[in-house]
This record gives sequence, C-alpha cells and structure tokens, in this order.
Amino acid sequence: MKDQSFLYRKPFLQRLVHNYVHSNLSLIVKLGGLRVKFRPLSYDPIVIFSVLIRHIYGKIPANSVVVDVGAHIGTFSLLASLEGSSMILAFEPEPKNFELLKENLAINRLSEKVLAFKQAVWSRNEKRILFTSKGSAFHSFYPEKNGIGGTEPTDCVDINTILDPLDYPVLLKIDAEGSEYEIIPHISSINIGKISRIELEYHLGNPFRGIVFHSLVEWFFRKGFDVYLRHNVNVLSAVKKQQQH
Repeated sequence: MKDQSFLYRKPFLQRLVHNYVHSNLSLIVKLGGLRVKFRPLSYDPIVIFSVLIRHIYGKIPANSVVVDVGAHIGTFSLLASLEGSSMILAFEPEPKNFELLKENLAINRLSEKVLAFKQAVWSRNEKRILFTSKGSAFHSFYPEKNGIGGTEPTDCVDINTILDPLDYPVLLKIDAEGSEYEIIPHISSINIGKISRIELEYHLGNPFRGIVFHSLVEWFFRKGFDVYLRHNVNVLSAVKKQQQH
C-alpha cells in the first residue's frame, strides 16, 4: 500500500459547520470554464473547493467512462465532462442535491452528455431508507449520532446493473458515506475487468469500519489494483495494473 498522507483526518470543524450553518439560498459561480450553482451557506463550497480546485480525485483521463456515485450537486461530473470523458453516469439520491445536480447540468448544457439518476448505488436493486443529515451532505444509510435531519425512502440500483452495459476504461468515483463497503465487494469479476481506476472517499468513524476498511484494501490487491491512500482528504485511489484490453 502506497501511503501519500499527511496523517490527519477530515477536520471536525467541517462537519460542525455543515450541521449548524446551512441554507437553501443559492448562487452561481464561474470556475475553470464551468458554471456551478451552489448553496454558499452549506457544505457545497467545501465540495467545490475539494473537487474543482484541490482536485482530490486526481486527473480524469480523456475518453473515460465515468460512474459518479454520490454525485451531490454534480461537481465531479461537471469536471469529468470538462476533461473529455466519453460518458458520464451520475447517481444522487437526496432530493435537494439531485435538483441542483440537474440544474448544474442544464446551465452547462450537459443534460444530454451526463445522465443523472435519482438513485443510491448499492449491492442489489431494492428500496432502502436514507437518513438525511441536517445540511447538504453526509446523507447515509448509516445514521450518525446527533446528525439525522430526517429520512427519505430511496431507490437503490445494483452496481452491476450500472456496470454491465459499460466498456473499459471505467473510472468509478464513490462518495457514499459508508456504502462503499457494501458496493465494492459485490462488483462482479467481469465488471472488475472494465474498471481502470476507482476514486473512493472512505469513511471510518468507528473501530468496525476500520477493520472493514483494511479488508477492502486487501480486496483491491487481490483484484489487481495498486492502492494509494491520501489520508489528508480521506481518498483511496485504486489503479488497475497494466493489462491488455
């Protein structure tokens, strides 16, 4: 495992601001050829800064097929379009985030290039209860203490249902608030072969998740990926070793 970390966790202040400073007031900002509609009094600015300025998920290769799991307001999908991805599928279950996602695609004239789905990604097709937070992010199937703002019945789509019709090279980006531990081990062998890279925001939070995280890293090794950890942004990059396609 190749550790590129500065050895500190996601700042507590970010979650504090998210939980207690939030508003649906929105405005549009222009960044790097994109127009992004966002809520300045929410967690949105942190997401925009992280994805569009800090580039926490790295460079997106041109002609990649991008699957954006936990698309939020569409920031990563917009960036993928700007960098020349051939196809982009964006999945976001939380209603307010999904509406902003759709608006961001529309104002950038990307509604036909980026296919947006109001669904959560999971290990199988089913309905689940999404625990929404008090702000614009951290919605999850695993509620955190004092962090629940409400509940939302949610359609879930099997990760293999998404990957089955796609071809190599797939770039899979996941920010799913703990659901990564359910999604990734259920990817079929055929679909693993289609994936060139996985960019994953991982979530620990308790000792059990720490154990599961190490098991997930071992899974990547067994499936032929090199693994890079950046603890300063809680992102794991799994890059498929060179192979013929």
